[in-house]
Amino acid sequence: MAMLVALVLLGLALDLAAILARAGGAAPSGLAAWTLLGTTLTTALTLVWLWLGRRDLVALVRGRAGEEGGVLRRVLAAALAPALAATVVAAWVVALLVVADPGYDTWAAAVAATRVAFLALPLLALAGDHLLRRLAAHQLADSPPVTRAAAVAARAAIAGGIWVAGLALLARAWEPVVADPRLRHAGGSAVEIGASLVLGWSLWCFLRSYFQAQIPHASGHGPAEDDDGPAVSSRLSTVLPIVRDLAFGAVTAVTALIVLSAAGINIGPMLAGFGVLGLALSFGSQALVRDIVSGIFFMADDAFRIGEYIDTGKLKGTVERITLRSVQLRHQNGPIHTVPFGTISQITNYSRDWSTVKFLIRLDHAADLEKARRTIKKIGQEMQADPDFGPEFLLPLKMQGVHEIADTAVVIRCKFTVRPAKPSVVQREALRRIYRGLQAAGVPLASNAVLVRSGTAELPGDALERAAAAARAAQAAQAAAANPPAAA
Repeated sequence: MAMLVALVLLGLALDLAAILARAGGAAPSGLAAWTLLGTTLTTALTLVWLWLGRRDLVALVRGRAGEEGGVLRRVLAAALAPALAATVVAAWVVALLVVADPGYDTWAAAVAATRVAFLALPLLALAGDHLLRRLAAHQLADSPPVTRAAAVAARAAIAGGIWVAGLALLARAWEPVVADPRLRHAGGSAVEIGASLVLGWSLWCFLRSYFQAQIPHASGHGPAEDDDGPAVSSRLSTVLPIVRDLAFGAVTAVTALIVLSAAGINIGPMLAGFGVLGLALSFGSQALVRDIVSGIFFMADDAFRIGEYIDTGKLKGTVERITLRSVQLRHQNGPIHTVPFGTISQITNYSRDWSTVKFLIRLDHAADLEKARRTIKKIGQEMQADPDFGPEFLLPLKMQGVHEIADTAVVIRCKFTVRPAKPSVVQREALRRIYRGLQAAGVPLASNAVLVRSGTAELPGDALERAAAAARAAQAAQAAAANPPAAA
């Protein structure tokens, strides 16, 4: 920075000496030689300074160590030193071309102001931004989001204000040189446009910082662990993304209109044309309007929030993202469904307040139902005392009674009420403990095996058939006794 100040002072001293020499009646050839020597010397020293300090300029633009920054910041860091060098060379060429001009004093002042501005403004803006960033990081780390957002907006306004002030000084310095009134008016318009852009950018930075602090960040796009339910956002966090998009759109539109007005463009007919275009779009895109209006009413009714599991009638899943016209649902198998609000006629929300889980257990006919009831009740008390599962319970696990008496089993029903985050996890743990508890208590579970028993009683038809066979055998024996065979 000290070398930069020395270079600026050296250039100003040489320009002032040339102006005084011209006022004192110095010979044109000597004045030209002096100008050539002075401008060449300052230009060479400035180029050497830019070459030696190019890495420092890159580090200053990129900000804190270890940060790559965005694409715009990286491009600016790479192009700043070459752009400053090109500006210095261009100022040197202009100074040589106008050295013999009668209005050299005016040209020299304008060129000197341009050289100083293009060297000092980027460094002042970047140094001020870096200083304010470090100050905010140390002093406002624990401040509310509004305070931090205001600090970010102030930093953007100060850095942009330095550029606008430099642009105003350049316009004032070149005003005596430029004879065309239209060019002078263009310089004033450029200052107004710059001020409008700085104001819009400051407001944009404020909104971006505030919404980033308020809106929870997504944990990632990969599948979640089976035991970890999705984090349910608050109602404010669900609505804020839509408000953010609307606010950014409004800031962009108003800033664009102000810039166009400062550029001398009549925005009245443009606004009227946009009104007619919006009316035509509203009639031609009734589905889009229906989606937006339906989404507004869904948000007003607080029908669902980010992280909740809902069923829209045709599709179901966990709410991952809400836009102005649609909602994105993540199915448990992974696919994402994008559902326009206008196509949703009803919504079932499975993630509100509490969830009651009912399930059936099949016991053997010989099982002791009272022992099973006491065992399940004890398991429910143990789960409520468990530090992992106890906080989830609102009503304990219990056996409601016999649900059905089937051919091969006595079916009992159990239920419990938990928070809506992880009901399936609690149910799996309850089934595991019930299975082990019933086995330890000697309560048999039902089996699907079929037992066939054969009786000893004879049917009446079988008895008659056997009696007839016995009678025929007796008759045959009597006939054989009455007619003995002849002796050989």
